[in-house]
Amino acid sequence: MLNRFRIQRAAACALALTLFSLGASAQRIARSRSAEPALAVEASARFFPLAEGNSWTYNLDRLGPEEGVTVSVGAPVEMHGVAYFPVRGFAGDEVLLRADANGRVLEYLADEGREALLYDFSLPVGGTWAPRTADGCTGPATVAARNEPESTQAGAFRETVTIEYAPGACADAGVGEEVFAAGIGLVRRTETMIAGPRSMRLARARVGGRTIESAGLSFSVKIDRPRYVHGADGAAATLRTTVTAENSSDVPLTLAFPSPQLFDLSIRNEKGETVYTWSANKLFPAVVTEISLGRRVLETEIPLEISGRPLPDGLYTLEAWMTQPQGQLFSGSVPFTIASGGTE
Repeated sequence: MLNRFRIQRAAACALALTLFSLGASAQRIARSRSAEPALAVEASARFFPLAEGNSWTYNLDRLGPEEGVTVSVGAPVEMHGVAYFPVRGFAGDEVLLRADANGRVLEYLADEGREALLYDFSLPVGGTWAPRTADGCTGPATVAARNEPESTQAGAFRETVTIEYAPGACADAGVGEEVFAAGIGLVRRTETMIAGPRSMRLARARVGGRTIESAGLSFSVKIDRPRYVHGADGAAATLRTTVTAENSSDVPLTLAFPSPQLFDLSIRNEKGETVYTWSANKLFPAVVTEISLGRRVLETEIPLEISGRPLPDGLYTLEAWMTQPQGQLFSGSVPFTIASGGTE
């Protein structure tokens, strides 16, 4: 009797444990299924990231790689209690856009006081909609594919949405196809024009504070403006510069320096005379320094003065380089002017 009781008790415990496990599994499945739409909405909204400061630069293959177009997002504005982002360069004139919680991008039509659907990234393959276009030359849109690999100068993208457009009312104009990448935005557009077909391909982008561009080895010099004006009280203007050396390729690069100083800067006037050297008032120990170059940045402010007096008006050149013993293998320069009066 005792053994039979133990067996029955063990069986009851096993059954209870099984039911508990099945219930927990069902809860996990239910949670997973309920989370899917939210994840899909979040992902679809990322195909056109709308945030102040985002920008995209495209090459136009019909006009050559030196020609291109830049799309930028400005500070949000409120219309009837709803926030929209002004987007310049995307569809000719500035447009007011917002992304809703359903993965759609809507345009505010100020003249009509209403919204119009521009994109619906939440639709499955085969889903269609009638986008609002300024010229009326683009027909209905269809989600033609998802996750088709796309490569441009800015990189390779795998999480994509391909949108195809039917012909519109114009025989020689209209968008044919667009490809959007998650977290990036539009990476390619093909359209028909009177002069023939044209493609826009993403060259570089600034999205969410990060820069998207092709991998490689680079050295760059940037200043905050091309023209400087000294203060009316006699105070010298200040130049702000950013010098960047970067190896974003998959090939390691090791550099050696005679000291921990990696960069140096100088300013030359129109006669070629050096009027400023960044390292002139700095000391570095004579210790050989080796680095594996990833991304190295020097940001500094330079008072535009000499011996306590503002530099005279004229054309100047800021030069920057890495201090390798082999010479200025990494170097760059940018011109600027100093002018009296007026505004900077």
